[in-house]
Amino acid sequence: MNEQQTEKGLHIASLLLGDLQNRLTPTEKQELDTWLQENGDNYKLYEDLHNQEKLGNDLNELESYDPDLAYEQLSQKIFPNNEPAGKRLHFRIWWYMVAAVLLLVAGGVAYFALDKTKRSAPKTAVVAQKKTPGTAPDSKKQS
Repeated sequence: MNEQQTEKGLHIASLLLGDLQNRLTPTEKQELDTWLQENGDNYKLYEDLHNQEKLGNDLNELESYDPDLAYEQLSQKIFPNNEPAGKRLHFRIWWYMVAAVLLLVAGGVAYFALDKTKRSAPKTAVVAQKKTPGTAPDSKKQS
């Protein structure tokens, strides 16, 4: 439903309420009459809103509504194996978390285990200088 349709629906609802309270202007009454003639369903809704007995019955039915019972009945139709939907979802999420942790642990172990083969001791080169007797290394000859 787009914004324009929502706006029109709210306007019609305000006209219906104004009619129920007998406070419509002649222009608003004409607008409501035009809407009633657009569609047979519109007129049926109008009649239902003016039928006090039907409104009372609908209100009693609404008050007798038990959301927990309705959820249970819907859950049984969707998941006929008597397993509540929430329990099934939590179980699946738990398994995904366990799998993710195992992957992280396995990845960490593999990284450090395989990385050790590449981390062998660095090769060092020893540079030695040959010393000649009587001279100090890196000393300059003086004349």
